[in-house]
Amino acid sequence: MNLDAFLTFLGRLHPSVVHFPIALLVVAALLGILGARRPTSDAVLVLVRLGAIAAIVAAGLGWLFAEHDPPARGLRDALLWHRWAGVGTAVLAVAATISVGRARRAGKPAPVLALLVVAIGVSWTGHLGGTMVYGEDFLTEPFREKATDASPTVEPGPVEESAEEVHAVPAEVSFQADVLPIFAKHCFDCHGPEGPAKAGLRLADEDALFEDVPELWVVLPGQPDESLLLQLVRLPPDDEDHMPKEGDPLDEDELATLRAWIESMPPRQAGG
Repeated sequence: MNLDAFLTFLGRLHPSVVHFPIALLVVAALLGILGARRPTSDAVLVLVRLGAIAAIVAAGLGWLFAEHDPPARGLRDALLWHRWAGVGTAVLAVAATISVGRARRAGKPAPVLALLVVAIGVSWTGHLGGTMVYGEDFLTEPFREKATDASPTVEPGPVEESAEEVHAVPAEVSFQADVLPIFAKHCFDCHGPEGPAKAGLRLADEDALFEDVPELWVVLPGQPDESLLLQLVRLPPDDEDHMPKEGDPLDEDELATLRAWIESMPPRQAGG
C-alpha cells in the first residue's frame, strides 16, 4: 500500500474523530460541576481519560490532514491557530486526567477548574476548525442583516447580439465587467471580499484565485469542464453540492459567461 495514500486516508478521519474529545471532555466538566461537593466519581475519571486519548488522536490526525490535504492560502493563519490549540488542548487534557486521578484516589472532589479549562479549550479548538470550513462569521451570520445589493458598481461588458447565439455572452469577457457582477450577485455572502470566506475562497479578486498550488485552484484556465467552480454551479439545485447554497441558481447566460471567461483565460502561474 502506498504510504502517502494511507497517511492521507488517516488525515481525512480527523473531521469525524474531533467530535469525540469535544463530547467526552465537556460532559466530564459538567459531571465535575454537578459533583463538586462529592468525591470524584468513576464516571468523571473515565470520561476525562477517554477524552484525553481522543484529543491526542484527533490532534495527530489533524496534523496529517493539514500536511496531506493543505488548505487554501487564505486559511493558513486559521490553521496555525487551530492546530496549536489542538495540541495545547491535548496536553491540558492529559494534565487534567492526572489531576482527576489524584483527586479520585484521595477521595476529594474533581478539580472543576481544570475540567472547565479543558472543556473551554476543546470547544474553542473545535470552533476554530469550524470557521475554516464555514467561515469566520458562521455563528453570528443569522443575526446580521444581509445587504440588499452586494453587487459592485461596474459597467456591463459589451455584448454581441446574434440570432444564432442561444445565450448572451460578451464578445470579450472581462472579469471586472462581466464575471465579478455574477459572483457578487450569487457568491459574495460566503466568498466576498469581506466577512466570512468559506473554505478560504474569495471571489472578488481574479489573481487571488491562483495564489495557491494549482491542485487547489477552483478555476483551471482554458479548461471550463475541469474547473470545480463551474462544475458546482452547474449541478442541479437539489444536489447537496450545488452552489450557491442559498438564493437563485445561475441562469444560462451567467453560466455561459463563466464558461467563456475560463475558456479565454491564458495559462496562469501559482501566485497569481
